Amino acid sequence: MTQVRELTDRPSDLKELCERIQGRLQPDISELRTYNWVGSTETKRFEFIRRAAVVRQAEACSAIHTLVSSGNGAMGVVFLRPAYEELLWIEYLQKNSEIAPKLASMLTIKELSEAHHAQRTYLGQKGIQRLGFSRKLSRRLDAMKESQDKELKEIGKTLGWRQGASQPSMAFVARQVGREKEYNYIYQGTSRAVHFSPHELQRRVWGKFGEVSISSSSFDRYWSDFSLYWSTRILFETMIFSGFTKKLEEAQPASGEDFHKELKALRPVPILTAGELEAWDEPRWNASDLWNAKP
Repeated sequence: MTQVRELTDRPSDLKELCERIQGRLQPDISELRTYNWVGSTETKRFEFIRRAAVVRQAEACSAIHTLVSSGNGAMGVVFLRPAYEELLWIEYLQKNSEIAPKLASMLTIKELSEAHHAQRTYLGQKGIQRLGFSRKLSRRLDAMKESQDKELKEIGKTLGWRQGASQPSMAFVARQVGREKEYNYIYQGTSRAVHFSPHELQRRVWGKFGEVSISSSSFDRYWSDFSLYWSTRILFETMIFSGFTKKLEEAQPASGEDFHKELKALRPVPILTAGELEAWDEPRWNASDLWNAKP
């Protein structure tokens, strides 16, 4: 292996560019942090989800910038996967807007009951009772799960979900919104950061035959840029599909041209580099040498 090369076709300062773009989005994001309504809460679940997704992504962007500034940008990739799933789901629910509020509410209840089931399985009924979950509440949550699963499967039939599924796969959602290729790319690029990955671990091993150093700093520049680029793009697109860019649109006559130039300056960052495929000079070994070597 050899030392990783510098990125090519890279903006002069991607971090500053992303900060400027995110800064232009802040007025709209700030307005989302408070919300007043009348009527049933259940009809507002989708509104809660859209607002919370944008706010959480903005917070993730801030965390990524902090990590990059401290030399720990490689850790920023873990924020991208949930953000991208939020974008896909919000776009999918907007596409099925007539059922989106109901579906958002039902999926919320489904997750609550599943979390309760997992917690009870791990801690036992006596364990969760100490946390305030009475037997009556547990039975109620179990009944809710059964009811929601049944109704979700019926809805799934009309939306083309896999037969018997109470929730579609992310791959299905991505296909429905025309993002299948992008989904495959993002998931390949982020899965190594959230799952066991021999390749990703060995990216931290650099040097020459017989002597290496092990650190995330070897690829920090790549993962920093990958995190900065995608977190900014996902945040902006989530705001667009959620309909939360009112103040940005009002400011467009004065600053729209500059903003679009900044957006165009963003460039995707590779998830695999040619440099990491270059082998170091290693002596040739015979099988007999390996078997006869002394411990």
